[in-house]
Amino acid sequence: MYGYGYRYNSGLVVSAGGGGGGSFLLDTYPNAEVGYSLRQLSASATNCVRVRRSSDNAEQDIGFASGIVDSASILTFASGSTAVVTKWYDQSTNGNDASIPTAVYQPTIASGGVISVSAYNGLPAMFFDGTNDRLNLLSDITTTQEYYQSSVFDRPTISKYSVTLGNQSAATPTPFLWHTLNRIYTAMPSFLLHDTGYTQTGDFLVTTFRDTSNDTKFWINGAQGTTANQAGIGATLNSIVGQGYHNGMYQELIYWGETQEANQTDIELDTNNFYSIY
Repeated sequence: MYGYGYRYNSGLVVSAGGGGGGSFLLDTYPNAEVGYSLRQLSASATNCVRVRRSSDNAEQDIGFASGIVDSASILTFASGSTAVVTKWYDQSTNGNDASIPTAVYQPTIASGGVISVSAYNGLPAMFFDGTNDRLNLLSDITTTQEYYQSSVFDRPTISKYSVTLGNQSAATPTPFLWHTLNRIYTAMPSFLLHDTGYTQTGDFLVTTFRDTSNDTKFWINGAQGTTANQAGIGATLNSIVGQGYHNGMYQELIYWGETQEANQTDIELDTNNFYSIY
């Protein structure tokens, strides 16, 4: 595993990754509906998260330092108290930030003078408690036949949910759901079982998409799971990890309402180079 500095630099698209020339991921592969990350995804992005400190409930916007969330600024602002995320800024061009005003629903990013990090890759992460933590999108995403989603999270416990985008008021949709029973589902628009017996814990890069033939496919750490076919568009997406509630750390979630299948290898290479997942 490489040091912090290496992964800061490798957050830029590497020369082997299609974009080359030091472009950020969403500059090379634009038109994302939303792009949330604790690394910088676009050259134009200035804010990463907005945090609240528990000592007096004051809030502050936090930007980036060397291509990743400015951990030093968070710790200075928190001054030893707990810091939670009230807003995760959308780094796409749509400004569809994800936020939550209710204190008990806000994921944690620092506590006791220490930044939350993934136990697996050692980089800053926000912790979702698996009970009610979530962030709601400013605007609903209208789902389409074709979509492509990339996410980075950890799964410390096999009997808890691991989920991506969802809908707070509907049973569906969600592009990816790792069920408490260790089954993999998509639910766009109805629940569709892909595989059973996925009992892994660890750090994961998950890619899932649906193509023009309604084939829904997913990859976990570069290994493809079972393809299933699912027609229909589904409802809207309006919440991060709100479908069953994610348990564990989250670092990145990007959703395109169009195919990026031709760019999958390059997108996964860029993401894995930064997070050192597999």
